[in-house]
Amino acid sequence: MRLTRRDINFHERECVVFGKGNSGRVVYFDARTKIHLQNYLESRADNNPALFISLTKPHKCLMIDGGNQIAGTRAFKL
Repeated sequence: MRLTRRDINFHERECVVFGKGNSGRVVYFDARTKIHLQNYLESRADNNPALFISLTKPHKCLMIDGGNQIAGTRAFKL
């Protein structure tokens, strides 16, 4: 989850993610995701370069465990 704002290419709707062994791969996202990402970034009042940050202060880069926890909580509510 170490994506930064600079890793996102909104024009091409893609980003590069790094997996095991630091091997990078391009991931594409649809127009709807682009809109939600842009709205999310515009709503943030911080200038942290991380794409996803923790909810509590000080806002730090969201790690995989935090992302899994948020996704699991969200899925449980559905």
